[in-house]
Amino acid sequence: MTAYLGQGPHGQKKASPHNPSPQQQYQTPPSMPAMMNEFAKQFEELKKEKVKKEEGGVVMSEFMVAALKGFAGVATQGQLPIFYALLKQTKEVGDVRAYIMSAMERWSNHNGIKIEKNMFLSEETVKNIMKVKPNPMETVATSTGTDLGVTNMVCLPRKVREIEERLILEQAARETESNRTLKEAAARLKGETREPPSNFWQVEVMVATTAALISVLYGEKCPLYINLMKVHDILQENSVQQQKIAFTKLFCRQLTWAIYEDMRNFFSRRVMPEAFMPGGTVRYPASYMQDFFSNIMYQTPIMRSTFPNSWLEAARETPPSTDVSA
Repeated sequence: MTAYLGQGPHGQKKASPHNPSPQQQYQTPPSMPAMMNEFAKQFEELKKEKVKKEEGGVVMSEFMVAALKGFAGVATQGQLPIFYALLKQTKEVGDVRAYIMSAMERWSNHNGIKIEKNMFLSEETVKNIMKVKPNPMETVATSTGTDLGVTNMVCLPRKVREIEERLILEQAARETESNRTLKEAAARLKGETREPPSNFWQVEVMVATTAALISVLYGEKCPLYINLMKVHDILQENSVQQQKIAFTKLFCRQLTWAIYEDMRNFFSRRVMPEAFMPGGTVRYPASYMQDFFSNIMYQTPIMRSTFPNSWLEAARETPPSTDVSA
């Protein structure tokens, strides 16, 4: 029998991509149980990957790392404080808050400087720290929501009962998060306004506590830390110590606001990743507290256009406080 083009020796057509052989054309599909087992295996792998991501720590983007290096005043990620090694291990607010407080206490013991042990970092503040958003508000300082960012105002003391109430509120907020209205969520993000220090001793502890916090979060090369320690050194000068009475309620509030405003401005300047690339120019955030060092030394008014009227009125209503226990 003559074989035609495209046929086998017995007249059968040759197999080709367009003309598969019977064996190729009628391959037995995988059984349903086998397919289900494969799907189940892939699903389990996806679940494991999701759990692994959820159990891991904070994942730092290039933008977060660049901003951190800018705040810390360093050139490489390896120069960042050890705090950020902890963030790679956990996302738990309670763990992060406990570490910060413990590290601040170690700083206090090492330097022999008293700090406020009854301060409380709110859940929103800790989350902002973890997200590298030390200033979640606008650049220009206002007296509302002073406890949300990394500032001297979060370093003020709270009563034990007040701390317990805040913890209960945080737990309740977590449990009702899915049912929260827009208005309730907005109110939570606004934070609260803290009462500023009223005398020399309260200011002194506030400055030291703020320095400890900045040391833990951004290291001792951070310009804020350097200037806060200079402010603390000025407060230890004999001539200043002998003029504690000159730290009136109004002057204490002016100094507190000047530091608060400087910190808000500092943390509003974020360095971008390209600044650290070859050929890039890094413009590190700057602190300008040196502008009022002499005011502290000689207890002269620190004038700021943004100084809250409510603070001014409250300072005029009552005489200077001499309470050293706060």
